Amino acid sequence: MNAGKLKVFRIYDFAHEVKIEEAEEKLKKLGPTSKYKLQKDSKDFLIGDPPLVLTLGEVLIGHSSCHILIKIWSYGAISFSLTFSCDSFTNQKDFIQWMRVSSDNLAIDDFCLKKLAELNPLLGSSLKKQNTWKQEEDYSIFIANPDFKPREFWEKDNFVYQLLTMEDSVALSPEMIAPIKASSLSYGPNDLVVIDWDNAFVLAKQDSEDICDVIELANVQLLELRFFDDLLDKKLSGLYRQVVERKPTLFNSTISLLAQDASQLYMETSEVVERIENSLKIVGDIYFARIYRISLSRLQVPQWQGTVDQKLKNLLDISQMYIGELHTKRSHFMEIIIIILIAIEVVPFLYPHVIKLINLIRWV
Repeated sequence: MNAGKLKVFRIYDFAHEVKIEEAEEKLKKLGPTSKYKLQKDSKDFLIGDPPLVLTLGEVLIGHSSCHILIKIWSYGAISFSLTFSCDSFTNQKDFIQWMRVSSDNLAIDDFCLKKLAELNPLLGSSLKKQNTWKQEEDYSIFIANPDFKPREFWEKDNFVYQLLTMEDSVALSPEMIAPIKASSLSYGPNDLVVIDWDNAFVLAKQDSEDICDVIELANVQLLELRFFDDLLDKKLSGLYRQVVERKPTLFNSTISLLAQDASQLYMETSEVVERIENSLKIVGDIYFARIYRISLSRLQVPQWQGTVDQKLKNLLDISQMYIGELHTKRSHFMEIIIIILIAIEVVPFLYPHVIKLINLIRWV
């Protein structure tokens, strides 16, 4: 009997923004496209700017066949989802090794990068500031077949935790298991969702695909926040360096240009970051809301979000500092001009009186 399936994700940032409607028209020649929506029909899920889904169907990766879906997000992220079928296994060690090899298969990276290189020119004008970031986010989710083995099988001897850490030679200590176990959740006695920082396990009679999509979204958010953290790091250090090297004055317009660059970057970045943070809002479904929050927490998304928010604040402070300095220099310059103008007006009037006073002093 089929033991389940393994979803392997590769997520990239390849543009500042994607015009989804235009991209959909351009991608129809590659395969079926549609706007993404959760399979669970519920008004409790509010997805802002749902991604475009491109179905590539069955593709041979290395020696294994898999089903491939591509999701393209309006804020410039692209997610490859490769689903491999898993046959029944004889022992836990072989299964853990299979999952490790399947998740870390270099053929997956080669395929995704080649496909991304093909998509970039095809999408063309639908991409704003096209540029593939050198880093990626990878994640794997094993979806267990509920008819294959019950929940007790996966929990016996901490098998599910050994699986998520891909540890097949050493039994995990309670200290290693505890944080993973704290990131687990069950809807019913036969369900189990366990989320670790690079792998997840899903055992569910229903909604397993939607659960995977929620975890995938958390990974997309993580990648985008990492991207903007790196971008802001470079921009902030660049702004500091320009101030030191150029020695800005009122006459070389450096301060004005730096203030303009900082303000523009702040507006562009904060708008995209806000869209990322508001990608999914779960209003009434407590179970899915908890899965989403656990995913964000285990992936340390709030920490990255806090770091990016702080750097955005620093960027705004720098912009305001430059503008304040520019206004100060202009005020000083205007004061000097006013003094000169006053002198020009006063000196001709006082000159005869001063000469007369000097002559009087000499005569005396």
